[in-house]
Amino acid sequence: EVLDVLRRDYGPDIPITMLSEKAAAEDKFAGFKQYCNDYHAKPFAGEDLVARANAALVLRYMNEISAEQKFNQEVMKRIIPHCVLQRVLAGTTLIADRLESVTFFYAKLEQFMLIAHSLPPTQLCVLLNKINSMYDMPLNANDCYRCVSAEDEALIVCGHDQQDDHAERIVNYGKRIEEVASGIKIMGSGLRFQFGVHTGETLTALITGSTPKYIFFGEIIESVKALAQTGVNGRMHISEPTYNEIQKEYEGSGLYDFAQRGQVEIKVPSDGESVKKKVTTWLLKKDIEENLADYFAGEMAACIGADTEVLDDMKEKIQELEAQLDAAKGSGGEGGDKAEKLMKEQLKKGYVSASAAVGLV
Repeated sequence: EVLDVLRRDYGPDIPITMLSEKAAAEDKFAGFKQYCNDYHAKPFAGEDLVARANAALVLRYMNEISAEQKFNQEVMKRIIPHCVLQRVLAGTTLIADRLESVTFFYAKLEQFMLIAHSLPPTQLCVLLNKINSMYDMPLNANDCYRCVSAEDEALIVCGHDQQDDHAERIVNYGKRIEEVASGIKIMGSGLRFQFGVHTGETLTALITGSTPKYIFFGEIIESVKALAQTGVNGRMHISEPTYNEIQKEYEGSGLYDFAQRGQVEIKVPSDGESVKKKVTTWLLKKDIEENLADYFAGEMAACIGADTEVLDDMKEKIQELEAQLDAAKGSGGEGGDKAEKLMKEQLKKGYVSASAAVGLV
């Protein structure tokens, strides 16, 4: 009974030595069955008892250190890649590398601050948990590493551990994200995500401190973000280097069907400044029959003068912005009525922008 109380109140970590006049084997067995660590029958030597108690305390201390080390390693695995962690455990104190070829996936949630101010804290927390799980779930399956985590963006990399098929792995990761992202909704309406994918050289470094960080930097980071910003809602905007890496292995296989989007102007860093550059980009088809021409028509029309449908679409967006400004300035009932009317029109089309969410909460 005493052992039961001790184990209940102090748990399994405290070492317990049982002293008894009973020396029969069944008595010792009964004591160990109640989870004592050691059993002594009288008479016993005092020095022997002290030595056994010291050994039990040292063993407990060693177990605590081992458990703490295991916990720290599990935490570190989530912070830095496994390949880098192995170098740290081997005693390497300075880690900085130039990786010649890796592939990045960048995701950005549009109008996050507006969404955050629109939702109650509990609903926002649920939404962020869904988005965070969306980014994390496919990581292990595709051997990728999440190197940037924020409320409205994520940066994923593959190739950091010398994976030769890093472009394929990132594209497979992105396909899963596209699928899951399309099902995340607030108040019945889908969110707008921008995705960019780019392959190239990067620099890495392990920054030590109370919370170690393994960071990636270089022109490729800004380039993949620019690809996302100029992409199509909910679809990976893929650079030509990534496309070429995939085609080396899978051209004609039917596993990956791409549609060329044409040349897109993006801003990239050069000698400390941002310069505009035209790059050829691609979209990945969900199946071989999918027609992605609609994603190019609007952009082409805007460049050559725009047709009536494109101009009408631009007019609707301008009207929506005007209503937002009126509502923000507190222009009274008229501005609120205009905003409400536009929200209802968007609902009929099956799309509610983040701005419309403000009026629906």
